[in-house]
Amino acid sequence: MIAAIMSLRKLSFAFLVAFFTGCLFPASLLAEQAELTYVSGTVEVLFADAGEYTQGEEGMILEAGDSVKTGSGASAELSFNEANTNLLRLSENTEAKAVFSGDEKLEMTCGEIFASISSLPSESAFEIRTPTAVSGARGTDWVTKVTDEGTDIEAVEDVPYVRHFEANGSVSRESTPVNAGQMTTIRKFEKPRPPQPIPAIRQQEWKQVKFDVRQRGSEAAVRRMYRPQFDRKDFIQQLKEKKGPAGEKGKPGAGNMPGEGKEKPIFDSMAGPRKEGQQPDTRDKLISREGEKRVQPDAQKHLKPQQQEGTISGKQEGAVIKSPQESKPQQQLKGDKVLQPQGTTKKQQGSNPAKSVPNSQKGAPKGTRRR
Repeated sequence: MIAAIMSLRKLSFAFLVAFFTGCLFPASLLAEQAELTYVSGTVEVLFADAGEYTQGEEGMILEAGDSVKTGSGASAELSFNEANTNLLRLSENTEAKAVFSGDEKLEMTCGEIFASISSLPSESAFEIRTPTAVSGARGTDWVTKVTDEGTDIEAVEDVPYVRHFEANGSVSRESTPVNAGQMTTIRKFEKPRPPQPIPAIRQQEWKQVKFDVRQRGSEAAVRRMYRPQFDRKDFIQQLKEKKGPAGEKGKPGAGNMPGEGKEKPIFDSMAGPRKEGQQPDTRDKLISREGEKRVQPDAQKHLKPQQQEGTISGKQEGAVIKSPQESKPQQQLKGDKVLQPQGTTKKQQGSNPAKSVPNSQKGAPKGTRRR
């Protein structure tokens, strides 16, 4: 009884997903479109009308002429129907272009693509073109990889097929099936080579990839219901405005960049209000700390020489109030003589043994020497 209830719940959830996605993306619309359902790492998309690549994001809709490429260590996944049951995974360093020409959906120039196709209209197929071959299926899982030698086709499950290019450059009408667990290589203008078995560990890896791709596809179908539809026209227009020539919107020199052409704020949260007529880059920045006013080093140049060092009145603006110990004059040595700092009183000089005058010279006129 419990198992039956759980089964009904799963069927209900699947029905809701199919219903809502069908309402948002009619089958007739997605027949010539692909949705970016997963992005990992550096993935870039080139819209045919945009003229430059932009960062790929989940939910982007690709049409014929749009391209997608993945960087090192990156991957991307595309869905070709509203239920996310026809999925492709682009491995790292892959470049592909949407074509939507009959059964051909994608053209790959380099890299590797895993395809998991399970929901196609009757009498139709899903094909991927490479520089040396066209691989396809009517409902299976397979891998298409472009190499230096040509194109490798690996049948993960069921039986995909491959067609080679004739010497005149046209695609052969002859289809060569590839049984599950086998692979073949197609060189340019040559028929497929005899099939070879796929290593068992590689087969297991692709089965795990299929599970992950399917799971992420289902999750993406649910997220699609809760986000706005991708506005392709508006997105491309924003890209063009951002790219516009100097002096246009989005470019330096136009006066429309954030903060450009505007006065600096009157109030600085760190320095407080600015005085009238005072420039923000030259005013003294005073920081309150335990009731003392301390001035920045570059602001001391505006003070008088006697205000830069020593003890000064705490009422003076920009002053540093020092403790009695800090304000005590310091003696400076110059050779064998001891020099007093500026401002030393006569009383202080008389009490300094280093500056005492012999009794024999006291009272002598200036410039004379007692014999």
